[in-house]
Amino acid sequence: MHRRLIFPITAIGIVLLSSGCAGTQSESESDGITVNGTLDISATKGDAEGEICVDRESEVGPTMQVIITNATGDTVGATSLKEGIVIDYGSLLACQFAWSADNVPVGEKFYEVTVGDVGSVTIPEDEISETVTMSLG
Repeated sequence: MHRRLIFPITAIGIVLLSSGCAGTQSESESDGITVNGTLDISATKGDAEGEICVDRESEVGPTMQVIITNATGDTVGATSLKEGIVIDYGSLLACQFAWSADNVPVGEKFYEVTVGDVGSVTIPEDEISETVTMSLG
């Protein structure tokens, strides 16, 4: 069962999906957890599912930084987007950029996930181990 929460941020929708699949996050008391997420943007017509894609209209791409901070604003995790892959949602093609941040410490009341200048979302501790999915456009 998937739970969807939508947080509109200007032109961005943030969706938290509970994956329910084992192995998507790992936890160790000394190393913290691995936080996984994706950023979906509209794909260009003509792109085929599974192909590598790029956002031709903005700066979104594999070098864009993903920063995770705690409630006091300290950086607790950082990574960058991976290459975008075209995903076919039926009526919509999206370019999906995945990311994964290792060793994010547990025990913070809230976390803020920021993807470049695209947007950010604040996530409570009990949801940070779920896949963070952001949609632009």
